[in-house]
Order: sequence, then C-alpha cells, then structure tokens
Amino acid sequence: MVHWAAGSATAFAPNPFPSTTAGVACQRWGLREIKFEAMQVASAGLPCLMVALTRLPAGEPLRQEILRTPAQVLYLLHHSESGQIVGAVLHEKPRGALPPFVKPRSAPQ
Repeated sequence: MVHWAAGSATAFAPNPFPSTTAGVACQRWGLREIKFEAMQVASAGLPCLMVALTRLPAGEPLRQEILRTPAQVLYLLHHSESGQIVGAVLHEKPRGALPPFVKPRSAPQ
C-alpha cells in the first residue's frame, strides 16, 4: 500500500468526520465489510484492521485520513496523539481490481 500512497495521482480527500473512536470505527468497518462483499468491492487490509480495532478499548480516540485516486480509496486510522497507525483499508470501485501488491504471509496474532 505504501507504493500506492506515494503515486502521483494520490491526493488527500476531504474528511467531514476525521475524529472517531475504536468502537465506532469497528462498527462502521464491520458494516462496510458486509457491503463490500455484497457489491463485489475488492479491498485490502480490512481483516487486519478489524482485528486491530477489536483489540483497542471502544472509547480509544482515533483519527481517520482518506487518500484517493480516480479508481481507489485508502482509509488510514491512527492514534490521535502519537500518530501510530492502527490499520488501513484500500478499496476499489465495485467489480474493479486492486493494483498488485505483496500480501503478508500471515494475519496478525
């Protein structure tokens, strides 16, 4: 995903609600997971993000950044104070294909 984010067509997108909590983000992304499957939206990082969010206290403050290209969107969630990344999801438009990337060998424990 780093190569994707560094691309010349990638730009930060307006985000009307950048502040969230781990509990709200977990609920929102759980619903998007269902929606993505139903609409055949290719995504990367969603299972890892869900695991990371469930390990945080529900009230943990987070920030969400949105980066966009003409075909894909990247949502990055990080801790408000430290900036430490919690996770990211890259997704394509319905029935589109993601750019090639190297998948991790195993899911986080």
